[in-house]
Amino acid sequence: MTKKFWFEQDENGVQATRLSVPYEKIVVGSWPNDGMNRKLAESFEIYMNVSPTNNYQFGPKPKPETDFRWFPLKETGFWGYEVFYWSKKILDDAFEKNKNVYLHCEAGANRSPCIAMAWLTSKGHNLEKSAKIVAGGAETISDYNLWQFRKNIEDIFIPNNLPEFYKRYEEMGTDIDGILYKIPKLNKKS
Repeated sequence: MTKKFWFEQDENGVQATRLSVPYEKIVVGSWPNDGMNRKLAESFEIYMNVSPTNNYQFGPKPKPETDFRWFPLKETGFWGYEVFYWSKKILDDAFEKNKNVYLHCEAGANRSPCIAMAWLTSKGHNLEKSAKIVAGGAETISDYNLWQFRKNIEDIFIPNNLPEFYKRYEEMGTDIDGILYKIPKLNKKS
């Protein structure tokens, strides 16, 4: 019996949520190695991985033009600004070009929803609205996402001054040094 690739499964094993309109081309979910059928796997043009590992990216792709992006991000510890800069560039471009994106971590319950929520705040949504959009309207998921995001700020994984960071991003464009090194002092745990 031939072993199937992660994108050739009979059933979709991934746990995923499609963002609400107008961001429905973005899906936040779990590790693709949990299994996808070919139709689902081929529907995404970009895979954004915010897990520490990326082993599925070295094998064959669901289709030749599939774009794999990886930012190794641990579950705990300060995430820094770079991941927010990286994800904003990719998601802004994909949204503008109407591309389908699968943004994932391992379980799809912390890093990837928080990255999506942070990006949505850069689009002018408050945190509560961002949580609802990422949850695709599901209230219990929205409440959990909001709690997790706030906990990550409290635990100093996510900088508490992301609005200032995104404002500078818009002002400075691709001047990453200006964005990353002219930010006010980071939040400190009380």
